[in-house]
Amino acid sequence: MRTKLLVLNVLLVILAILFLGCKGKKDLGNEEKTRVDKSPKAVAQAIEVQAPQEPKAGNEPGAMRVYADTIARFFNLVANPGGDYDVYSGEAAVWDSIEDKSRMQALQSVGYAVLDVSGDGVEELLIGAIDKSEGGSHVGSEVYALFTIVDGEVRLSFAGKALNRYYHMGDRRFFNSGTEGGASSHFGSFTLARDGKGLECNDFYFTGEAEGDPVRTEYFHNTECAFDKENAKKLESLEEFDKIEAKLSKQVQEIELTPFAEYEATKARLDAGDNAGNDVDDDADDDGDDELQAQYLKDFKGDLGEHESFDADNDEYQVKILFSSKTELKNFKVHGLELRYDTHGNRSFKTEDLYSLGSLLPTRPLVLGMTFFGDTAAYAVSYVNRRGETEVYSIELSGFDGSIELIRLK
Repeated sequence: MRTKLLVLNVLLVILAILFLGCKGKKDLGNEEKTRVDKSPKAVAQAIEVQAPQEPKAGNEPGAMRVYADTIARFFNLVANPGGDYDVYSGEAAVWDSIEDKSRMQALQSVGYAVLDVSGDGVEELLIGAIDKSEGGSHVGSEVYALFTIVDGEVRLSFAGKALNRYYHMGDRRFFNSGTEGGASSHFGSFTLARDGKGLECNDFYFTGEAEGDPVRTEYFHNTECAFDKENAKKLESLEEFDKIEAKLSKQVQEIELTPFAEYEATKARLDAGDNAGNDVDDDADDDGDDELQAQYLKDFKGDLGEHESFDADNDEYQVKILFSSKTELKNFKVHGLELRYDTHGNRSFKTEDLYSLGSLLPTRPLVLGMTFFGDTAAYAVSYVNRRGETEVYSIELSGFDGSIELIRLK
């Protein structure tokens, strides 16, 4: 009996070992199958290729307010062509682009955008060139400077200059093109780091003197973005060099910008928000029912009827401007104006009373004769609004269609 039990136990142990061995082989087979699926070929086939993504609005609260001082600094630079600039603050490319422009031309040709270029949810500030303005849209591809937010502070990511330019390509990429003087030149592509703090090199192409023959130019490529011929691959010819550059430059994409000519209106909306950084309703009407309107008299269609009139000057280039309102505007005045800007782009002004009207009435508009002397406003109007507050507006020309603009000063 004992012998039978012993034999039975031995048989059970053998069966258990055989069962576990078979299971081990099955698991090993699955493991080997998994390894095959992870081969480079299988992984490559599984990759989904996506089209370049456009920059999108980020989730950083109040990014526009964080960038407010930086935008103001660039406005001050653009509004004063030929003034001083700080090469270490990303201003060099802007200064180079506006050096020979008038103030209004400069304000029309440079713009800014706050949007998430890096895709990390933190919005960047992009300062760039406006190449095209049409139907209220202003676009360009050259990026003068790009900033991000690090620990609540503005940080320069990268900046161009006259001989080293950057262009937006989409999907965090930027095309770079420049020259070192003479026949020496370079170009390449970079990717903005995911945290937006700087550029990462993709490809870099540059020229250099041939060894032992300084008259002959050779062409090189590396992925270090360095003028290092020793660690670069030599290209066959100038034709190959130019072909690659043309291919990259065709990938440049336009991006929508807000021109600095519209900065005052944007700043006024920001100033209307509270210190906590609450959003400002772009459609909000600060003036309620006051609605002061200004237009060229020659553009007015209809019967002018009885009206007030005043000539602020008698210059040969004087124009007539019609001021009207849907409600009574009390203590309406015309002023001579002197504008100043501080280093932060903030306006200060002095006025001289030229003409006083008890009230501007809806039934009795004012025709003002005045001249635009250059790009800086020389005249202003003021009145007391329905809340008993004095409002002051400079009289300026739109940088885009030459229409009359009233820019609020107070």
